Amino acid sequence: MSADPFHFATGAQVLALEFRRATAEQPAHLDLTLRPREGGERRLRFLNPQDVQLGSPFPEVGWLQVESVRDRQLDGLGVRVSDGEMSESLHFWAERVIELKPLAV
Repeated sequence: MSADPFHFATGAQVLALEFRRATAEQPAHLDLTLRPREGGERRLRFLNPQDVQLGSPFPEVGWLQVESVRDRQLDGLGVRVSDGEMSESLHFWAERVIELKPLAV
């Protein structure tokens, strides 16, 4: 595994999931707002997501894992997102991930 992946070592609840199609101004992206079991919030943006799969027990995610796959040369894909507990709650591929600032309340 890469030295630079994002991890939630215990688990997270998905608070929001938003998908935007590509436009002339920006690439397609999927934004996840998460609440780790440890508390707080985290917002991640995944650019050019592909093969997005949601299943039970979504929105509960046992262990969100974002893994670098750049060394696999997968035609522009740089990260793999999955529930590390092997459930079917969330899985997709993306070009890259960036962390966004929390939304102001």
